[in-house]
Amino acid sequence: MGAYVNPKGSETKESWLAANAQCLSVREARDHNDFENEFLIVLLDNGSFSAAGIAYSKEEKEVFLDPTDSRPKKFYKASKEKLLPISELQRYFLENSQSLKTNLLSSS
Repeated sequence: MGAYVNPKGSETKESWLAANAQCLSVREARDHNDFENEFLIVLLDNGSFSAAGIAYSKEEKEVFLDPTDSRPKKFYKASKEKLLPISELQRYFLENSQSLKTNLLSSS
């Protein structure tokens, strides 16, 4: 996993997700297959901290939905436009995937 929601200033991941993302059921998260316009976000409870990972591909989605991972999770989706300013998503794509690089640059 490489891209995470990191709001600016004192805003928390949870408050950013409440204001900018749509909450999904586990079934809706499993059915989500748009990796160009809206991305699946998984809020993971790691005990002492939370992480809001962005599933930017089918493979990444499968990692987040791994049934052997027993950490509490909440699922959301948000638009690429909302995620780009508060994540390393663009840098991560530019470094790791030519096809995603093309997708991101064409929508900027």
